[in-house]
Amino acid sequence: MLRYRLGAATGTGHRADGRHGTVDLPAPPGAWRRHTLDLPADVRRLWPDLVAGDNSLRGLRLGVQVAAGARGAYVVDRLVFDRARRAGQAGEELRAEVLRGYAGAYPGVTHHRAYEVSMARHLNWFGGDQTLPRFPSPPYRDNDVGATERMVEFLHGHGGVVCWNHPLDVERRESLARLLVERHALGVDLIEIGREPVDDHLWAYDVAARNAIPVTAVGVTDDHDGTDWRAGRDRHVTYVLAASTGRDDLVAALRAGQAWFTDLARYRGALDLEIGGRSAMGAVLTTDAADLTVRLHATDLPAGAALEVVTGAVDLAGVADPTPAIRTGQVSWRQLRQGWHDLPVSPGAGTYLRTQVRGRDGVLIGAGNPVWLLRQAPPRGIAPARRF
Repeated sequence: MLRYRLGAATGTGHRADGRHGTVDLPAPPGAWRRHTLDLPADVRRLWPDLVAGDNSLRGLRLGVQVAAGARGAYVVDRLVFDRARRAGQAGEELRAEVLRGYAGAYPGVTHHRAYEVSMARHLNWFGGDQTLPRFPSPPYRDNDVGATERMVEFLHGHGGVVCWNHPLDVERRESLARLLVERHALGVDLIEIGREPVDDHLWAYDVAARNAIPVTAVGVTDDHDGTDWRAGRDRHVTYVLAASTGRDDLVAALRAGQAWFTDLARYRGALDLEIGGRSAMGAVLTTDAADLTVRLHATDLPAGAALEVVTGAVDLAGVADPTPAIRTGQVSWRQLRQGWHDLPVSPGAGTYLRTQVRGRDGVLIGAGNPVWLLRQAPPRGIAPARRF
């Protein structure tokens, strides 16, 4: 937080106390004084290890402070915001500068550019050539289903994968399930399931799974605060099983459903499903086998937590009776000391299986994507990324 104090000193001074910085500027009482505040320059001076451009102006407050028992007054006139670098791709150039500025500072972190596209239902776009769509003027959000489908089609035309953010902001769980099944999730590749209310999001997601609609469940990507993610309400982060941290490998893992999400503050372990020694999470497997063994992987469960196994019939029932017919079993953290558990599964006419983790208090703190075990390919076929 950056604070300017006018009139508190006879000369200009800078002082940083952790995340709080103060700039003192002289301002004699009873006289007009014009001040120009160069925020990036002051951030550089206060916190030289930060990239100054990686800051935003929010929560602006103006006030006056006087000694106890005294009275004070102030006037602010002709307040002007000079927002530089607005033309063309200036915003993208600034972001590239920020990433270059932090290059090498965090060797364990790899950055890749991504976009939130907000003129339809909010979408996140990962990978591709990142050609921005045309924006209406004045800008407005259009929640029309067809408009979102057309935006998804445009983004897919430029590569990468598309995520549907906070899908319950304009839907109820029943109407969300209908869009997932009847409109095939509006064409998106990913959907934010790991956000509150998580159980309602998972309910709609299970309806889609019952109808063999493979869309990758992820945590929260649409966060606008970023001040303390561990203390936030929606703090599920997404992990993927990828060949590398390269952008194309990460996008491929998301497209294939090789992903799980966890509560950032409560669980940081890994989830996976394995069949025949191969990772199968997110995959669609056609098989004639009467029985299969699925190895459940779940590492670092907190004491008292349990791994839940959610199994449901794939009956392509549509949404006439949407309630997913699921069974939920449990594997305690004590049974997972080696990080895995073998589960015999009978696919029957068609089954999907996924795992989730609940803490000692019963709160969901992590969930993985399903594997589908089918007798034959679903009506829409099996996407190459999903084939086992």
